[in-house]
Amino acid sequence: MVAGQEVATGGRIGARLSFLNEGAVVQVADCEYTGSRGSFTWTEVSCQAVALSSYDSIRLMLGWVGINAGFFGIDEVSLSQ
Repeated sequence: MVAGQEVATGGRIGARLSFLNEGAVVQVADCEYTGSRGSFTWTEVSCQAVALSSYDSIRLMLGWVGINAGFFGIDEVSLSQ
């Protein structure tokens, strides 16, 4: 779930899911948030990624770049197979 307060336009908000095998990245899936900017209440966001090769671990990075104002909250993050 995500929520925002006075989140500026521009920039990118999203998640990067990296599939790793023996510590090496074998695939990356980017999920960009395209929802509301400005101020908005908690909203469910989902992202699907399909592994195209074998992996033994996953790294999840969440955040934003190129946005210079506002607050962006992330809550209840989960992964399922």
